[in-house]
Amino acid sequence: MTISNATRASYADAALAAYLEAKGEDDDPRSNITDLMTDLLHLANREGLDGQAMTVTAIYNFNEEE
Repeated sequence: MTISNATRASYADAALAAYLEAKGEDDDPRSNITDLMTDLLHLANREGLDGQAMTVTAIYNFNEEE
């Protein structure tokens, strides 16, 4: 099944909305997304994962999907 980038963005928007609700703060979109990405790296670190390597993979995947 192929998922459109618009659908992928909708999934991310839902995750961001839940994050902002849990955090109790809502700044500008750039800050909100950056904060979520940063906190996901903290989560990866807590789980013993290499967040920086995961970020490189995510950027690669993003470029392939564009």
